[in-house]
Amino acid sequence: SDPDHAKLYLGPYDAKMKWKGKQVDRKLKPGDTQHFYFREGDPPPFYDIEAPKHDAPTTKRNKKGDVIIKEGYIDKPKGMKQIAWERGLYKSESEGKMHSKKLDDNDVDSDRSLSLHHVLNECWDFAHEKSALQELVEMRGHILRMCVKGHPELAGIGIEYSWGKAKQKFRRDVNDRVAAHLHVNVVKCFSRAEKFLPIARIRKFARKTRAYRRAYREGQPNSLADVEKLVKTYRSHRS
Repeated sequence: SDPDHAKLYLGPYDAKMKWKGKQVDRKLKPGDTQHFYFREGDPPPFYDIEAPKHDAPTTKRNKKGDVIIKEGYIDKPKGMKQIAWERGLYKSESEGKMHSKKLDDNDVDSDRSLSLHHVLNECWDFAHEKSALQELVEMRGHILRMCVKGHPELAGIGIEYSWGKAKQKFRRDVNDRVAAHLHVNVVKCFSRAEKFLPIARIRKFARKTRAYRRAYREGQPNSLADVEKLVKTYRSHRS
């Protein structure tokens, strides 16, 4: 409801369309709630005024002879184009054609203001949106800390090494290929009693993860080879 806060969501462009002979202004106002699905009573998408409310057959047929169905919009996701348009963030074609392509961070030549991905990611609510996993974890009174994507060697306190060891044991020795035994066999691979993952081994995995974190944090490596070299150096210093 705060106009200053609304600037974090809303853009300068109009969101007007003609529907049922009337001019309809669909641009959000401060305090409005934006729904991400078309609800009963909503106008059709601004880019497809003739869209039916619900799926409807057309007079056309495909190559197989089946009747082509025109997709309705009620209870369907709005999509990035419609969401940006309702927020006043969708530029007119005279200023450039907006698209849904993701732009690479190194792509300096492209106009980022024409990328729907970039424009919506700049909105405060999208940028601060919690994932379903985070909401579930916090709802149970816990804290979720996400590791760096694409770097399993940094995850947790060696959890990926533990998973890898358990999967290796399952494939080589434990899996008897009987579906009824699957759950028991998987649990067995994480067992301390069976000495598949004893505390000593888990601590070694944790120490290995700490060594990689230290290499990234203190060594400022330029390549994976540099990282491995630093980890070996730290290991030799430890011994």
